[in-house]
This record gives sequence, structure tokens and C-alpha cells, in this order.
Amino acid sequence: MLKQFDPMTDGVILAAEKINLTAGWTSFWTKINTGDFKTLMMYATWVGVALFFGAIVTYFWQKKRGNANAAAIGWTGGLGALLAAPNVLVPVMLTLFSLVVNTVVALLS
Repeated sequence: MLKQFDPMTDGVILAAEKINLTAGWTSFWTKINTGDFKTLMMYATWVGVALFFGAIVTYFWQKKRGNANAAAIGWTGGLGALLAAPNVLVPVMLTLFSLVVNTVVALLS
């Protein structure tokens, strides 16, 4: 009779050291982010961050005046997040995901 595989006792989860997903993204991004593309992405990141926070501030300003439009924050904030994603959003999300995975692995081991 074959023994069923159990990741908890067969060492798959226990063998994991620290998981760092951000290092892989940083290595990839620094290789393709060179020259004029780097300058373009820097400006896109700044515009994206400004759009994202501008959408949030505008939404709360309009909400205070009584005529808030939630669709505007969604589209403008989404465009800002998309522009800022490679330099800001992806590393932040990968770092948070790495923290969650490392915490789960630490709790299970």
C-alpha cells in the first residue's frame, strides 16, 4: 500500500528557509530598467503616485462637499496604481506576500 504524501510531516514546508519574493523582482527589474526606459519609468511612477493620491484627496474633498463620485476614484486611482506598479506597487505587494508566507511557515514549523 502506498503512503499518502503529507507536506507537514514529509518536510516540504519545514525545509523552507526565508522566502524573499522581492529579490527576484528587483533582479529582473534592474536588468530591464536601464537607459531611457529607466527615465520613462521614473516619470511614470511619479505621475502614477500623484494620480493615485490626487484621486483619494479629490474623493474626500468631494465627499465633504456632498457630491462624491466613487467611480472617479476607481478609474483615476487604478490608472495611477498601474503607472506606479513596476517601481512601487509590485515590490510592496511582494514584500507583504513574503511576510505572510514566512509567518505561516514559521507557525507551521
